[in-house]
Amino acid sequence: MHGIGYSLGDLTDKLGLTADQQKSVGGIINGGQSQMKALRADDSLSRDEKREKMHAIMASAHDQIRAALNPDQQKQFDALPPPGGGHRRPDSN
Repeated sequence: MHGIGYSLGDLTDKLGLTADQQKSVGGIINGGQSQMKALRADDSLSRDEKREKMHAIMASAHDQIRAALNPDQQKQFDALPPPGGGHRRPDSN
């Protein structure tokens, strides 16, 4: 998937999101995807600059999603493999 790598359906299934959490997390995912789309269309940035900004968008979305979860869900979220098969940032917990 082109975007931040999280699927609302997958997170709902794996974390047992409530209806309110689904709205919040869905908004975070949609916002991140919009930012990624705009970034891909921005021809003023170098490939490295785009890559750096994409990582920042993904990290921000990850942190925002985590903040919307209760402590038990946060533990489950932290145990999930990172989207896209990348490596989890060492400072994320």
